[in-house]
Amino acid sequence: MSKDECPFCNLETGRKLIAESNYFFSIKDIFPVTVGHSLIVSKRHCSNYFELTKEEKIDLLNIVDVVCELLRNEIKAYSHGELHPNPSTN
Repeated sequence: MSKDECPFCNLETGRKLIAESNYFFSIKDIFPVTVGHSLIVSKRHCSNYFELTKEEKIDLLNIVDVVCELLRNEIKAYSHGELHPNPSTN
């Protein structure tokens, strides 16, 4: 897919960022399938994870942790894979 056809390279302006790093930004999904459903998008067009540089991969892991912590605080989630409200905090 070319950069011109890529939905992530052509996001509408004005979307509120959850977080941003040197190589990525995170936004809420406009069609969420669960509470807190978010996207982490590369600032550089690439087709898949394997096209990322080593530095980008490290940055990706860091922003995943940042977004996860923000979502935990926002929706009282309790793990990376299960963003459901934590019953022990209700």
